[in-house]
Amino acid sequence: MQQVPGGVLHVDRQCLEAVLRRGKRSGLCSSDLPAIAELVNCADDVLFNKVLDTFCTIRCQMKQSLLMHLDADLTIENWSIKLVVLLNLVLL
Repeated sequence: MQQVPGGVLHVDRQCLEAVLRRGKRSGLCSSDLPAIAELVNCADDVLFNKVLDTFCTIRCQMKQSLLMHLDADLTIENWSIKLVVLLNLVLL
C-alpha cells in the first residue's frame, strides 16, 4: 500500500477525494476548497512548524536553566560538574 504525506493511504486519499467531489457537486462545501493532498500538506507543514517551535523553546529553556546553575567560582570540588554543564551548553 502506497502512502502519501500525512500517513494517508493512497486508497483512502482516493475515497476522500471522491467525498470532496460529491460535496462540491451537491453544494455542501465550497467549490474552491483545496484538494485533499493540499490540505494534508498544509496540515503537515503546520504540525512540523509547531514541533520545531516547541523544540527550540525547550532548548532555550534548558540553556537558561544550565546557565542559572553555573556559578562564577570554580572550586576543586565542583569543577568537573561545571565542566559538564559548560559542555552541555556548547552542545545545545
